[in-house]
Amino acid sequence: MTYPYVKDICTYVKLNFGKLYSVSGMTKWRHRNNFCHKKPDAVPAKANAQAQKTFVKDYEHLSKDAKNKGLIYFLDNFHPQYQTRLAYGWISRGTRKNIATTARQTRLNFIGALSLDGHTIIQTEVERVNAQTINLF
Repeated sequence: MTYPYVKDICTYVKLNFGKLYSVSGMTKWRHRNNFCHKKPDAVPAKANAQAQKTFVKDYEHLSKDAKNKGLIYFLDNFHPQYQTRLAYGWISRGTRKNIATTARQTRLNFIGALSLDGHTIIQTEVERVNAQTINLF
C-alpha cells in the first residue's frame, strides 16, 4: 500500500509493529532511509505475462518466416493535442496561480507503424481513425 500522508504511515507502524512515531520522527526516518514523496509509475492493469511470452514466441517464428519477404510492422494510432494541461503543484494558500492557456484545438489523427528491423517508421495523417483508414494504411 502507498500512503499519501505521514500520519497514516505512523498508524500503520503502530498497528503492525507496536512502534510509536511522531509525524516529524517518521518524516526524519523516511529521509534517512531514502524515501521520497512522489507519484507511483502507472503500468497496464491488464498485462498478461503468459500472453506476452506467447506473443514473443509467435513474433520470433513470424520473423524467421518473413526473411527476404518484407518487413513486419507494428501499427497504432495517436492523437496529439496542442493545449495546456494543468496539473497539481504546491501553491501558497490563498494565492491564485494563473497559467496561460490556448483555446482548445481539434486534435490531429495519425496512424503510424514501426518495423523492429532497422527501426523503420511510417506514418500518415488521416481525417478519422477507423477500420477503413487503418486498412488503407
